[in-house]
Amino acid sequence: MTAARRHDDCLFLSESSISKYTTSVFGKLGITDDDTNHRRVLAVLAYLNSP
Repeated sequence: MTAARRHDDCLFLSESSISKYTTSVFGKLGITDDDTNHRRVLAVLAYLNSP
């Protein structure tokens, strides 16, 4: 068994930590949470329109 395989059983990310991380990323991109736009689509568009 490889070292990576042994450690993947120990990795756990809670829903709240993922939510905090994604909210931080969206904030850095200037994307706010509203009901009219889909944040993930806006993030992809921001990535595609970056230089």
